[in-house]
Amino acid sequence: MLAFTNAFRGEVYLGIWRFDQPRRVTTLFPPRAVGEPDLVALPAVTRMVGDGPEAICTALARRYGVTPPPAWPRATVLLDLIGVPGREGSGVCTLIEEPALWEPTYGRPAEAQVQWERRHGRPLPDPDSQRS
Repeated sequence: MLAFTNAFRGEVYLGIWRFDQPRRVTTLFPPRAVGEPDLVALPAVTRMVGDGPEAICTALARRYGVTPPPAWPRATVLLDLIGVPGREGSGVCTLIEEPALWEPTYGRPAEAQVQWERRHGRPLPDPDSQRS
């Protein structure tokens, strides 16, 4: 199962897992942001879910020899994995028993931060370090 979501900046946040019997998850490609050139190195898959830039959706469809549907399934179907052995540490959205409490781990700064730092030529100040 390949699951992806729009990471913006022309990339998708993508991971690949294998679902073994009896109901065990194995990580084949740990989740990370990838661009279109990275898609050629991905392992084989039989199913995909997600959404992202049209160019990457088309490239994924071409890579795996499928016709892209008018709307890709949403990656939120991964919430069905709650309680499945092997999903701990698998990177499957770091699912926990209470999905409403889950917080994402960002692998890169927000676009607003990148733009600010580029414009000012220095790191964005940490507001917590300026409190007294």
